[in-house]
Amino acid sequence: MKVTRKDLDKLNAVLTLTIEPADYQEKTEKELKDIRRKANIPGFRKGMVPISLVKKMYGKSVLADVINKTLGEGIYDYIRNQKLNILGEPLPNEDVKREFDWDNPTDFVFDFDIALAPEFDARLTEKDTLTYHEIEITDKMVDDQVTSYAERFGHSEDVEQYTDGDFIRGTLTEQAEGGIVVDKAMLMPSYMKDEKQRKLFEGAKKGDVVTFNPSVAYDNDAEVASMLQIEKDKVAEHKGEFALTINSISHHQAAALDAELFAKVFASTGRCYT
Repeated sequence: MKVTRKDLDKLNAVLTLTIEPADYQEKTEKELKDIRRKANIPGFRKGMVPISLVKKMYGKSVLADVINKTLGEGIYDYIRNQKLNILGEPLPNEDVKREFDWDNPTDFVFDFDIALAPEFDARLTEKDTLTYHEIEITDKMVDDQVTSYAERFGHSEDVEQYTDGDFIRGTLTEQAEGGIVVDKAMLMPSYMKDEKQRKLFEGAKKGDVVTFNPSVAYDNDAEVASMLQIEKDKVAEHKGEFALTINSISHHQAAALDAELFAKVFASTGRCYT
């Protein structure tokens, strides 16, 4: 993995991480072989499912899961190795838009914003006084942090029916004469601002066709343009309804609260607890 850092000023920087095939191919193949060994698919004995079928059914979701894990490890390894003192968590950069070809994967490039802690030299004397603040750590704060870690180190898996927060891939067809067709559309209905449009996806299953209006669902043209894979200034020409044929549904499963999770957490923060 290649990581480059661009300092915007003394307090802000952008990390660009390039995940190459060598970083994910072996891990992806290993995960797919493990799925093949455990899969129970009608018409095949356990462990004898053709690997080509396993890749067709689970390849993209496994790849996405591996990329996500590799990305997380790469970010925190870089921060730890470079001994960067950052404020908060790295956040995806919203200024750079990148598209990935999940059917023909090569390099995956991601950009993250980081906030650098300011450097200062505090010299105190006996005349200086400081206010000591006692911070009460509530059970809710602890529970929320544990939940956050479980989500961060979770994994994605293909499911048959949509639930809130799932990621949908499919074919998007404009319901107008000569309308556009997006073969590899990707969307998360939970991000839709319009509640009625979100509810159209409740209980949807693989193979279902859901008709909705992207321009009503989202509150800005940039999101619609990204989904329809068109230029932002062309959105006004496609304000009608679209039919989405659901090809796959990816569900993010939080990690189990066990020793393995906390070993990853402590490794990512660079802390050691004994």
